[in-house]
Amino acid sequence: MFRSYWLYIIVFALVLSLPPQGGRAEEQNPPDDKQITVANPFSWIFDSEEKPDRLTQPCEPGENNRNSDLCAQWKAADAARDSARWARYTFWISVVGAAIGVLTLGAAIAAAIFAGSASKHTKSGADAAWEAAKEAKRQADLVESFNRRLERPYLFPKVVRKYFSGTQEGFVPKIRWTINNHGKTPAVLKRVFSEFVPISHIRMANNTPIIADDATIEEWHEVIIPSGELNNQIAETLAVDIGKNVWPVSKETIVLHGHIFYENVSRTAEYSHHFMMFSYNGRDFRLEFSRDSAIDVHEY
Repeated sequence: MFRSYWLYIIVFALVLSLPPQGGRAEEQNPPDDKQITVANPFSWIFDSEEKPDRLTQPCEPGENNRNSDLCAQWKAADAARDSARWARYTFWISVVGAAIGVLTLGAAIAAAIFAGSASKHTKSGADAAWEAAKEAKRQADLVESFNRRLERPYLFPKVVRKYFSGTQEGFVPKIRWTINNHGKTPAVLKRVFSEFVPISHIRMANNTPIIADDATIEEWHEVIIPSGELNNQIAETLAVDIGKNVWPVSKETIVLHGHIFYENVSRTAEYSHHFMMFSYNGRDFRLEFSRDSAIDVHEY
């Protein structure tokens, strides 16, 4: 009895699955040229054997058929080709980048070498400039010293008159001498040490003549202008003994030995002139020793 019930149920289901014909179906759906197909819910059982294999489905160029295995293979091949092409591009770009890197490194090395050389030349130039500056300072000091030497007074002795007494066998020399200013600025004469003696009476120390203790000392405070001379004259008589007042002719050289001390008019510098004037024949006197020096320079 249960089997008959199942049979009725199956038959009833088959009847319901059949398409309607005539009656209400025609009234609900007016006649039309188009054919309407009603899906069969059991068609998957029968259609599974009619579907084509995906391996055999065609694939046109440019077609994107996801159900075609051939299209998938073409897509993979295209992707591999593109990947190879971009890999090749990447390789050449890397080669170009490496070449540029090598060139950049070479330029950096060359720049470093050039910078090192430039720094050496700069240091040499700085040293040369420093040496030039020192030389310029030395030259400036020399010029300043030369100007100081040039723009100052210079006092020199001058024999202006000679006196002789005695016979043909001998004489007693007497002279008058003065002081001339051969500088460019006035001089203030302070004092003069002098002696008129035979050359054998001159004392020496370290190759420099020494004024005798009994030398004549003249104190002066007279201004001597440039190219001018001392207004007064200094008289000198050869020192001889009373019993030997006759000096043999040409027997010995006689010497006017003196030391002059003077200042500039601004009293900022003091100078001295040490001199000896020789007479070989008792008549003509010639300057044989002269030493001028700055004793002290005061900065005010």
